[in-house]
Amino acid sequence: MKSKITVILVIIAFFVAGCSGENTNKNAGNTEQEGANNELNEQQLDEQEIIDGQEIMAELDSDNIFNLSNLPEGESLEGIFTAEGAVSRTEQISEALNSFRLLTEKAEGKISEEIAEVGNTGWEIQYLGFYNWTNTVQGTLLLQNYEIKRLELKLAGAELKAGEIDKKDFELKEAEYKAAKYKFQQFLNSYTIAD
Repeated sequence: MKSKITVILVIIAFFVAGCSGENTNKNAGNTEQEGANNELNEQQLDEQEIIDGQEIMAELDSDNIFNLSNLPEGESLEGIFTAEGAVSRTEQISEALNSFRLLTEKAEGKISEEIAEVGNTGWEIQYLGFYNWTNTVQGTLLLQNYEIKRLELKLAGAELKAGEIDKKDFELKEAEYKAAKYKFQQFLNSYTIAD
């Protein structure tokens, strides 16, 4: 197996070397005019990067980045897609998987050939996989929410120091951070891996 991987890597290396050698030969014949054109193109690219960077910074300050026409009227992204909502949906998915497990148990022996064709009906998947999968997703969501709240609090601290926000706004971010930290710690305190 290692020898096959080595052969593949050697082939890729030759391919890359051939491509870069081909480019070197093409560039070897550049005249002074071509060199000046290249410098001009690089300067234009640098200017475009600055413009792109300014556009991105302006976009960061905007609340109208996404097309929200498919959302229910009066709803916002922040109202629909929350960490709390995602955790709740994960719990619903876990309940649905438990129902599937129970259905599989009731159907066992009655339709054994057909049930094997369905997939995800084995004991390991239903008792270990279902639990571990949803637990991992829930933990990831809670960890990401904690990390976001931590970064928002750091930003609020810098904004408070710069006089851009008042103490009340900072305390709100601090409370959100503490709540996210508590929820994630509660999850960790009860976290287990089924094996």
